Amino acid sequence: MSVEALQQAGFDVIGSDITQGVDFLGQAPETGVNAIITNPPYALARKFIERALCFDDTRIVAMLLRTDFDHAASRRHLFVDCAMFAKKVVLTKRIRWFEDSNGSPAFNHCWMIWDRQHRGPPTLAYASHD
Repeated sequence: MSVEALQQAGFDVIGSDITQGVDFLGQAPETGVNAIITNPPYALARKFIERALCFDDTRIVAMLLRTDFDHAASRRHLFVDCAMFAKKVVLTKRIRWFEDSNGSPAFNHCWMIWDRQHRGPPTLAYASHD
């Protein structure tokens, strides 16, 4: 769902993109942000997650990532050792980023979700997207 679609649905949304000169990793912390939802660049995904989890008043952090992103020992602190890690929602269809792209998409993706109010072990869910 795009920023525009969320705004039309009545949500107060702030959209940012490095191509528009807004650097999430370098900008001053926002206050009063309830959720951070993004598809971070793969090479910077760990830094995006760590940065998003630093906003004390942000309840939900949701990142669209490759399904095996949580497999690395170097990211254990974001998953196994993080009480906020609440859910992994695996997409059952691969994302086709461009309508006219040739061949099948190469990677499986999921939503990784952290929630400050989460208690207990994380859950696993499956969702299709169209």
